[in-house]
Amino acid sequence: MTKEQYDTARDYRQDIYLLDCIRDSQLKNHWVKFVTPDGLDREGYSEVLVDDFEEWVQKEREKLEKLFEEL
Repeated sequence: MTKEQYDTARDYRQDIYLLDCIRDSQLKNHWVKFVTPDGLDREGYSEVLVDDFEEWVQKEREKLEKLFEEL
């Protein structure tokens, strides 16, 4: 494994961990906040956004796990 592959694998694992933490919060019915550099610090309120975000988290995690395994 090259240093570049190692760095990529490490980044994937960190992102997977982050998504796992978000998913754990979602399963506990906790709100997930969106924070931006310009100071926005808000939660999503509509069921559409919350449901779509939950789906995105799961799909993104699966995609990253597959990429990680391919390394």
